[in-house]
Parts: sequence; structure tokens; C-alpha cells
Amino acid sequence: MDSHTLTVLDFQKVQEIVANLTQTELGREAALKMMPNPDAIWVKRELDCVEELLKFGDDLNLGLVTDIRSLVGQANQGLLNPTSLAQIRISLGGLRKVREFFAKRKNRLRLTYEIAYNIKTFEPIEQAIDKAIDEAGSIRDDASPELQKIRMEIRQRRNEIVNRLEKIRSAHPDYFQEQGLTIKGDRFVLALKLEAKGKIAGILHDYSATGKTLFIEPLELVETQNELAQLRSAEAEAIKRILAQLTELVNQNRSAILSSLAIIEKLDLLQAKKNFALRFDCVKPQITENGQLAIRQCRHPLLQLRKREVVPLDFSLPDNTKVILISGPNAGGKTVVLKTVGLLASMLACGMYLPAQYVAMPIYQNVFADIGDEQSLESDLSSFSAHLLRIKGILQDADPKSLVLLDEIGSSTDPQEGSALAMAMLESLRDKGALTLATSHFGQLKLFVQNASGMANAAMEFLGRPTYRLIMGIPGESSALAISQELGLPQKLLNRAKEYLGKDWLDLSEEIKRLSAERTKTEVLNRTLAQTKAELEQLKNEYASKVAQFQTFQAEEKKKMRTAMSTLLKTTRKEIENLVREIKEKNAEKSAIVQAKKYIEERLEKLSEVEPEIRSQNLSDYKPGDWVYSRTFRKQGLVVATDQDSVTIALGSIKIKLPPEDLEKIETKQSPTDWGQLNTTEPAFFNPRLTIRGMTAEEAKMLLERFLDDAQLVGAKQLTILHGKGKAILKKMVWERLRRDPRVETIRLAEPYEGGDGVTIVKLK
Repeated sequence: MDSHTLTVLDFQKVQEIVANLTQTELGREAALKMMPNPDAIWVKRELDCVEELLKFGDDLNLGLVTDIRSLVGQANQGLLNPTSLAQIRISLGGLRKVREFFAKRKNRLRLTYEIAYNIKTFEPIEQAIDKAIDEAGSIRDDASPELQKIRMEIRQRRNEIVNRLEKIRSAHPDYFQEQGLTIKGDRFVLALKLEAKGKIAGILHDYSATGKTLFIEPLELVETQNELAQLRSAEAEAIKRILAQLTELVNQNRSAILSSLAIIEKLDLLQAKKNFALRFDCVKPQITENGQLAIRQCRHPLLQLRKREVVPLDFSLPDNTKVILISGPNAGGKTVVLKTVGLLASMLACGMYLPAQYVAMPIYQNVFADIGDEQSLESDLSSFSAHLLRIKGILQDADPKSLVLLDEIGSSTDPQEGSALAMAMLESLRDKGALTLATSHFGQLKLFVQNASGMANAAMEFLGRPTYRLIMGIPGESSALAISQELGLPQKLLNRAKEYLGKDWLDLSEEIKRLSAERTKTEVLNRTLAQTKAELEQLKNEYASKVAQFQTFQAEEKKKMRTAMSTLLKTTRKEIENLVREIKEKNAEKSAIVQAKKYIEERLEKLSEVEPEIRSQNLSDYKPGDWVYSRTFRKQGLVVATDQDSVTIALGSIKIKLPPEDLEKIETKQSPTDWGQLNTTEPAFFNPRLTIRGMTAEEAKMLLERFLDDAQLVGAKQLTILHGKGKAILKKMVWERLRRDPRVETIRLAEPYEGGDGVTIVKLK
């Protein structure tokens, strides 16, 4: 993807956002260099890694690893100083801890563990540096036996020199300034007063700024200080040998260290992508292979940073369409649509989650954009010429795997010629198979696209003012006259302008308005139908579940009954056989026969109790107006109609078909016309819309309680409460009550087409 396209799409700002979410300078640099990669296999794996980190939840701790690449590179050029080596040790320790972290969690972080597995650990280097250099970056005394011995001798010589100088000062206190001992050129000297010059034999090293003080080294200490200087030189050589050994150790592992740092860079960038997804409420995009493009509830990340409320973008590419022409008023959001789609395509090719509720799009090999003023003073090009040169390059390079974004195509010249050029350009891009999104105000171009194959119009909605909603299928109005009127231009001037436009243009404008209004109504109706369908589907599933439960219960009861019947029959038969035998043995005495007859009658009575009651299940037993009880739903209902094999009953405001064997008639004194007054378990009629506007808070609260109870009885799932705006007293009461109700799943304010802030939508569990 060329740099010009990335610039006009504000891709660099997305890079900066990701960079600010990294933990290390390595990751930050990688984020700022992040570029789209059209390799589908790489993109899918990158998305899977981000998904894995999101599911894992916790952040990886990468902060101990600093950018030591330049220091490691210096190991091949000369000695590393102690501070650099100490910094290298800290980073190597960070690498080791990251490696250990993934080793313990390789089952939960399978994909990222495969990346982290190649991180090398360098404990010998860590230990060697730690033994020689302390936390402050200083060489330890025991870095080597040689250095330890030299430093011990240095301390001894230094103490000896200081003690002897102090004795000289004490012997002649009037000769010296109060500042005591001083070091000049790594040698200890005394601050001798000018008037005492020549009284102490020594080597003059310096004068004070005023010339009143001489800095001398007593002759008796020259040899000892020479020995100290030799020891310091030996110390420097010993330190140099230690640093050389450590530097060589780093240099020998330079390649492995740099490779491990590159893995940290990748892990940090992956984690930043994960945090970007959380920050902007992103979704994992679905990668399509057939050119399908669908976007739902997308919010441009840069707009989210600047604004509290962003109108989300919904965009769906119609089948067999390669060109979309977006029209509408100035400042209505046309260019934002182009930039949003282009930015999503670029972010997808970077393996990033996208700020939307749903995205399905292909991975474009190239994204070309001609957006904004291309005028170039340096090249002596007009805006029109600069646009043409840009589009010329796009036409040469575009192919079926390209996304082309053209803002105000054909503009900056005569409208008729510009429209003709735009038509030819769009046809050429369509024939090349490139998906093209273009914007324009040209009415002639809108009509061309409306009738051209493989092309479709789209509009930015304008309802007296821009709504920033994209509407597919119809051209948009530029609305220049409406905006001019809203800004207060004289009506006489506007009327004259309409006369100049002509009847054809005005008819087209009115037709666009009519189509837009009809589409809005259709959208509302479709949403209502979808909601009703979902509720009916849920009711159907509940009914099927209850019927299945009833059938299971019925089968179990029949089984129990058959078992009881069989047991009773066996017992009775055995007892009758015993009675017959007893009668034979007693030669059929009268008392025995009477007793046997009585027993058999008792047994027959018990058998009749066990035998299941056969109830009438004829449809003719039920007629509209009858009250019945449903065993499945355990509720009373009113028979509404009957057909060949079922009875339709009303359970409150819900009508449902049931088999006759599920029903039982209820004897009631009330007439069918009084059914609404019957003491049933649910209200006879339930309206899912409650109006409390204008009521007191207490009145509204009582009505709301009853409303929620009735809703639960009839099984309602979505409720609408009209409380109005005003001072928001009723709204506050409603929301506080709903938040405490365990039956409530979600609450939200209505969308503008549903009533706006004066209406609350409730979803019940």
C-alpha cells in the first residue's frame, strides 16, 4: 500500500495510538513502523494471537526488557562501559522472566508460546556481569582477584598520604588555608598561603584564581604518590581486562540476543493490538474469500477520541456490485465513510481487531485513495490536474483485489465534463473488478449509476440536518437549498434559485425525499417484524418444550399405572385362587361363599379406582367462549376457535393452538362477555407499552409495579415505557426501579425513531 493512501487515511495516527499502548521501546518502534501485510495466512494467525491474548486477560510483563540493540551492536566495535553492561544484564533478566512466564502458561497461550519459545536465556552472561558490576554501574572490588588486591593497596597508599599531609598541616597551621586537602591532577596537594611560599619544600601544581593560594605537593610525598598513580594505572588495566571479557561474552551471543529482542518486539506489538481492541470495543473481523463486504456499527477510532457520541457506520455491499456512489449534503459524512472503510481494510491487513460490532471483508492486496485537495504549487499543478494524475496511476494498477476510494470524483472542473469523465472512470474500475467507493454531488452521475450494471447509489441521510447515517440503494441530495435556508439566506433568493434549477431537478429532489422517507418507514417496520418474529419463535420453542414435558409426564404416569394394575391383578388372582381352594376344602359352606363374593366385589371396586379415567377429547366438546384449563401451561384460557385437530385458546393477549386432550373445561357462572372480569392467573389483555408522562412519581411507581407483574404473567420479553423528557424525574424513578428488579435483563433509552430520550426500552429475562 502506497504511503500517500496511508497518509490520507490517517493511518499514522492509528500507529501512534497502538504505539502508546506498548510497554517497551521495542514495541513502540514496531507499532510506528507497522504496515499492512496482504498475506492472508499471516493476517489470520495474527488475529488468532490477539484473540488468545484477549481470552487470557492479563497483560504480559515485558517492561524489564529495554532496547539494548545499539549496546549489543557496540560489543563488536569496542569495549562496553559498566553502565551499558548493567543495562544489558537487566534486559537479559527480563528476557529470562518472559521465557519462564510462557513456559508456565503454554497450555493457555499456545499460539503466543510458539513465538516466545524461541526466546533464548543468557544466565552465564547475567551472572558474569552481576559478579563484576553492581546495580549502580560500578565495577565491584571483587570483580577479579587482581583488581581486589590492587584496590586494597590503593586504599592503603591513599590513607598513608592523607595521614602524612594532615601531620604537615598540624605542624604548621599558620601556613595553610582552611580548605584542607585538595586534589590536583589526581595528586593530593596542600593549599599554602602566598606569604608562606618557600617555607614548605614541594612541587607547585597550581595557583588559586586570586593568586593568594599556592597548591603544592610536599617533596616527601612525591614517591608515595607516584606509587599510588602506578596502582591506579594498574587498576584501570585490570578493569579494562574485565570489561573486555564481558564485552566479548556479549558479542559472542550478539545474534541470539538480537533475535530474542525481536520476539519481545513482536509480543509487545501483539499485546498493544489486544489493548487497542479493548480500548475501542473492537471485534474480530471475518475474512471473506468472495469479495463480500459488510460492516455493522463501526465507529472510526479517531472520531471516538475526539467526540463522545459517534454515529456508527452500517455498510453492506449488494451482490454483484463493484461500484458504490455516495452522495449527500456537504459535511454529511461522505468522506468519513471512505476513510472508515479504507482504514478498516488497512487495519485488517495489519492483523488488528476492528472497532465495530461486526465486520466481514476480504484482505485487499492494494488500497488506493484519492481524497482531499491534491493541488501542488511545487509541481505547478491545479487540483484537477493533480487528481487526474493520481487517478491515472490508480487505473493502471487497480485489479480485482484492490479497494479504490475516490472523493468528489470529477470535481474541480466543468460539471458536465467532470460527470462524463467520472462515468468513464467508474466503468473502467468496474470492468477491472476493483471495489470502488466514490463520492459526488453530480446529479447526472447519480442517474448514470442508478441504471448501470454492477453499480449502486448510496446516500448520507439528511432530515433537515445531516444525520451521518449511510442509506444504501438511493442517491442523496446535496441539500444546498435546505442548508442555505437554515442558515438564513433570503427566501426570495432561494425561490429564484429553484426557478433556475428547473422542474426536472426539483422532481428528482422530491423523489429522493420520498424514497428516503419510505425507506425509513420500511426500516422501522422491518425491525418491528424481526422483533415480533423473535418473540413468536421463543413462544413456539416454549410451547414445544412444555408439550414434550407433558408427553414425558403422561408416559411416566401410564407406566406407573400399568405397573400398579399388573401388581394388583397378580395379588387379586392369587387371593381368589386361595378362596376357591378354601371353598372346595369346606365343601362350599354358605358363609365361605358369602365371604368370597364380598372380597371379589371389593377387589373390583379397587380395580376401577386404578383404571385411568377416559375423558372426552372430541373437538365438538369445545366451542368459542368456553373457559378451559391448559395442563401444559397450567393456565386458564378462553376458547377462540377450533379446527380439524386443535383448539385455539387465548392466554391473556396471546393466542395459541393446543390439542383437545391438553384441555379441561372450567365451569363458571360468568357469561363469555364477562371473561375479562374472571379471576384468572393473568390479565385478559396486556399492552407492552406503558405511558406515565404527566403523572406524579408515586402514581407512576404504582402503575409501573403492576405493569411489570402483568408483563411477567403473559411472558412478555420487551416493554416500552413513555416517561417524557422534562426534568427527568420520572425517568430517574423508572431506571432506579428497573435496576433493582431481578426480572429485568437490560434497559436502554430509545433510538430517535423509537421516541428518543423520552422513552425507555426494557428487555425482560
